[in-house]
Amino acid sequence: MFDLLVTSKGSSTQAVLSSLFYLDVPLGNMPYSAYERLLADPRTRRAVPLGFGDNYQGFPLVGTKAAFFDQRLKPKDPPYFHVNEGRLFSRPFEAVIGSSVARLSLARLGGKLQTTHGLTRVRGVEAEEHPSSYTVVGVLAPTGSPVDRAVLVDLESLWLVHGQLSPASRDITAILYTAQSMSGGS
Repeated sequence: MFDLLVTSKGSSTQAVLSSLFYLDVPLGNMPYSAYERLLADPRTRRAVPLGFGDNYQGFPLVGTKAAFFDQRLKPKDPPYFHVNEGRLFSRPFEAVIGSSVARLSLARLGGKLQTTHGLTRVRGVEAEEHPSSYTVVGVLAPTGSPVDRAVLVDLESLWLVHGQLSPASRDITAILYTAQSMSGGS
C-alpha cells in the first residue's frame, strides 16, 4: 500500500491513529509544498496527501487526491479500494463514501452531505456547519478497513471550505509515501 507515513513532528502512535485509523486528533498540519517536493523527487513512486479536520455525522472527512484509490497490496494487484456504486470523485465537492457510512447514515448516491467542523459530532452541542455541501458520487466496496467509515473528498474541497485560496495558505495533515526503492539505490 505505502512505505512511510509522513506527518508533522510528534507522537508516532498519534500519527498512526489519526492518519490511518481516523481515531485521534491529527498532530498538526504541514505545508502542501512538502507533498509537492516529495512528489517531484525521482525516488518517489507515489505520494498521496491527506487532509483532516471535518466530519459528516461523526464520520471523518478525508481530503485526498485520486491517487488514494490506486493503493495496492502488491504492485501487480488490483487497487485495494474500489467503487461498488457510482464513480470516484473528479472535482471539488464530490464525495466517495465508505460502505459503513452508506449503511449507517442517510447518505446515498446523488445525495448531499452537510459537513461540520471538527473530527467528531458532539451530541447536544451545536456544531459549526460548513456553507458548502458535498454530492455523493460513489460508494466504496467494503474492505474491513477504517476507510469503510470515511467520507473521501477532493483535497481542493477542504481548502475552499476553509478559505485556503492561495497556494501558499494550503496545508495537509499527512502523506502516504511509496519509494521507487526503499534501499536508497536507483
